[in-house]
Amino acid sequence: YKGGVGSSSITLDGGVIVGALAVVNALGSPQFGPADLQPSARSVVPPIDARGRAPVPQAEDKPARVEPQGLNTTLVVIATNAVLDVAECKRTASSGHAGLARALDPSHTLADGDTIFALATGAVALDRSTEQARQVSLITLQSAAAEAVRLAILDGVLAAESITTAAGHFPAYRQAGE
Repeated sequence: YKGGVGSSSITLDGGVIVGALAVVNALGSPQFGPADLQPSARSVVPPIDARGRAPVPQAEDKPARVEPQGLNTTLVVIATNAVLDVAECKRTASSGHAGLARALDPSHTLADGDTIFALATGAVALDRSTEQARQVSLITLQSAAAEAVRLAILDGVLAAESITTAAGHFPAYRQAGE
């Protein structure tokens, strides 16, 4: 399938916002779950099978020529308004890979160049009143980051339009029966 650009954001208690911007051109197929079957802002309800997997493209949907290895990748930026140090940003970016794995199957293949970065504006302080409060705040933020990445990737897949180039036809993701 042709990839696209997608975004998502999640607002946590205390005014912390975690957002993700994804540029998707993955080798794997998108994985839409039951919760994703609600109409989105794009008014698309993707098809899934009983295992929650997207259908494999049919022969007529495949590009006329197979892309050379190394041209597939998903690039993601996670941004939050929370106060995070460098190590916490690195851990948040690492947490985002869970969202990538939830959104695409297979993910992190030898043919993908997946990369996730994280940044923090430092506008909203996390609860660091105790060690336990600090850990809960970071776990909550990083869980939200993984979900924001998953949703941004799926949004990018749905945003993509078909394209025909000299290399072949690259179809957009579409519903069964379209």
